[in-house]
Amino acid sequence: IRIACDLSLMDLAEARGIRSDLAVFDEVLDGCDDVGTQRMLQLLALVRERRSTVLVISHEAGMSEDFEGGLCVVKSGGSSRVESC
Repeated sequence: IRIACDLSLMDLAEARGIRSDLAVFDEVLDGCDDVGTQRMLQLLALVRERRSTVLVISHEAGMSEDFEGGLCVVKSGGSSRVESC
C-alpha cells in the first residue's frame, strides 16, 4: 500500500506540473519474500525509466547487488561512516 501511495503522489504532483527526477523509497523491500522482492525490483526498474535517480533504503544485506550503485552505513565504535558497498 505504501509504494502505491508513493507512486500515486508522484503522478499527482506531475499532473499538477511538479516534476522531480528523484524517487525515494524507504524500506519497501522489508518483509517481502523472494517472489515479492523480485516483483518490487521489477517495479523499481519501471520507476527508474521515469526518474533519473531512484534511492532505495534498506536494512537487507546484499541488496546493493540489485542496483547500479550502493552506499552502506557502517556503525562501529560509537560512530558511523558511509562507504561503497
